[in-house]
Amino acid sequence: MMFRLLSLVFFLAASAFAVVDTVYLEISASGSKAIPVGVVHFDKSSGNWSTLDEAPHQILERDLGLSGRIEPLVQPTYNRLAFFKGRAAYYIAGALSSMPDGKVKIECRLNATQSQELVIGQTYTVAISQVRQALHDFADQVIFQISGTRGVSSSRLAYVSKNNGEKQVFIADYDGHNPRQVTQSGGMNFMPSWGRTLDKLYFVSFRNGPSQIFERTLSTAETRVLFPQIGQTFSPAPSPVSDEILFTVSQNGSSDIWKGNLVTGAVKHLTYQRAAETSPAWSPNGEAILYSGDRGGSPQIYIMDSDGSDSRRLTYVGRYNESAVWSPSGDRIAFTSMNNGQMDLFTCAIDGSDLLQLTNNAGNNEHPSWSPDGQIISFSSTRSGTSQIYLMRRDGSGTIRITNGGENSWPSWSPMPSIETPKGVTK
Repeated sequence: MMFRLLSLVFFLAASAFAVVDTVYLEISASGSKAIPVGVVHFDKSSGNWSTLDEAPHQILERDLGLSGRIEPLVQPTYNRLAFFKGRAAYYIAGALSSMPDGKVKIECRLNATQSQELVIGQTYTVAISQVRQALHDFADQVIFQISGTRGVSSSRLAYVSKNNGEKQVFIADYDGHNPRQVTQSGGMNFMPSWGRTLDKLYFVSFRNGPSQIFERTLSTAETRVLFPQIGQTFSPAPSPVSDEILFTVSQNGSSDIWKGNLVTGAVKHLTYQRAAETSPAWSPNGEAILYSGDRGGSPQIYIMDSDGSDSRRLTYVGRYNESAVWSPSGDRIAFTSMNNGQMDLFTCAIDGSDLLQLTNNAGNNEHPSWSPDGQIISFSSTRSGTSQIYLMRRDGSGTIRITNGGENSWPSWSPMPSIETPKGVTK
């Protein structure tokens, strides 16, 4: 296979966040179609790297492996025989060195295994706190070079963390590192959902009494309440293609799906069933809506057009199905279903066929959220005793735990960052 040298521009967060809890790897079977790529330990002879919580090859191994497209083969040094046996036509190597101004120089290379010729070469000059993001960027470049699809290692997750009886919204790198607390008000702040860019985050809070939906502009920390004329709003779901947002309104003993305009504040009532209807989610093109309704006696997944018309039932297997979300490619949905008394995650085709169970006999598993490329699913699980955030490939393999301590739930995957290089960061 012939590959072209393709360049991607680097995105790094300008702010340095606190160190996250240790990441617990629980890697299971890799995808059958993954392409082997060697990863060599980086040279770190120049400098003191005690503040790095993970070695560069460990970060790259996770990024590449989770993509489902690449199978990393890690070696301490370049080992042509090991890479040949593993059918790795390419390998990654590099070096870290300290700069006089306190920054770090990171040299990353993707080489051909047989000839050792350079395929991609990238040098980053960053603060020590940005080493991880630089390696995420290079992993995404390798994934793009090998598979033709941009990786998601530079994306982020929002989630809810409960400590000392309060629930607050956090954002972090996709692998759980560099967490930052977004909400500060006491009580409950939950159900985070990203807008179309990395600068907008939506969540539910009881800070003013009844549940209300808030919009947070991350670059300015400005927060505003949405649709204050309506009481008891929750389950925000911003449109991927417009300035509209779906949400649930609980009133008069029932819950219905509404749609609102983020610019004008206009709202529209979409469903009018006496039963509870919650958890709306847009299709990638904004033309259809998934939601959970119990009009048949137990919660099931339904689908309707974006104007509320042509509602029809989607799931018939399982007596309790909720929290459905559409894959970015539009070919499948993921949802939570009651299975033998526990909550498990499933995916199916958009007509309800081809049901695939992703989790089993591992606590309660809820709140699935797709990565921007549709290859990974984040979710919360109580398999360790307390609720924590996990990632897995779309087929249920390659599970890793990315949070520890307290209780963490409601993950929401961000869109991909814009392609730009912030001030102070050079490549």
